[in-house]
Amino acid sequence: MSYNIAFTWGAAPSWVKDQADRPRPCKSQAGWYVGADDPDTGEAIARWSEEYYPSKHQCNIAIMYDNWTRRMNP
Repeated sequence: MSYNIAFTWGAAPSWVKDQADRPRPCKSQAGWYVGADDPDTGEAIARWSEEYYPSKHQCNIAIMYDNWTRRMNP
């Protein structure tokens, strides 16, 4: 099953607008987080958010509404 989200660049923080990678939900043992993944392999390559979310849906909501805290060292 494919999981698509509605994402507008207007809602993204300015530091993301210039990035080739857009924020997306990524999974770890700790939960879901806002990050980036390698488009070829799908592997997570950066964790951008301080927060972890219990579900992919909640992480998507945080991305859509720009309601997450950026880590200083992704």
